[in-house]
Amino acid sequence: GARALTEEESVVIRQILRCISRLNGRFGKGTIAAVLAGSNSLEIRTHRLNNTIGYGALANLPIPAINQFIKSLIKANCVTIRADGYPTIGVTALGREVIQGQRVELEIHN
Repeated sequence: GARALTEEESVVIRQILRCISRLNGRFGKGTIAAVLAGSNSLEIRTHRLNNTIGYGALANLPIPAINQFIKSLIKANCVTIRADGYPTIGVTALGREVIQGQRVELEIHN
């Protein structure tokens, strides 16, 4: 079930939400995770996402762990999926409150 987050996890989810917000619903989960992990993939370089604020911010975490946080944020209604053709993600009103410091409980599978 959902649980309160550690301080470290709270920092991670705020970084994820800020990155999603900055990229303004233009990319999907995998791309967001790659940006935060500091990936040097062709897609990242093509879209110049390596110049985005937040690029590499979670380089200490493996991409699957970042993806798990994103999935948890979707489940908690902090992130929404827009599926018009390519599924992209955006930040909800609740997600914006979490960026501002609102506490949220998430289901995190370690």
